[in-house]
Amino acid sequence: GADGRPREKGVRWKEQYGKARKYTHFQAMLDEQRDIEAVLIATPDHTHAVIAAAAMRAGKHVYVQKPLTTTVHESRVLDELATSTGVVTQMGNQGHSSDD
Repeated sequence: GADGRPREKGVRWKEQYGKARKYTHFQAMLDEQRDIEAVLIATPDHTHAVIAAAAMRAGKHVYVQKPLTTTVHESRVLDELATSTGVVTQMGNQGHSSDD
């Protein structure tokens, strides 16, 4: 049969974090949750620059999963935004392993 552990883990997560706000668009989150200090962007590659730029303009520190951008121009725009807004930025690669 199918491994039921992922479903069990999902149920536990919902119980523990079920009150987390959910959004269908990143801009709504940035507009409504002005108290957040930083965002982690782990979306489809072609959306990284747009979301990172919006977050920087909102004064949020930004961690972006690789690739940071898809063009040199996007990279330059983000560099200018990071400098002008004074936010901290980082690009990285998330990975995990589990015995579960």
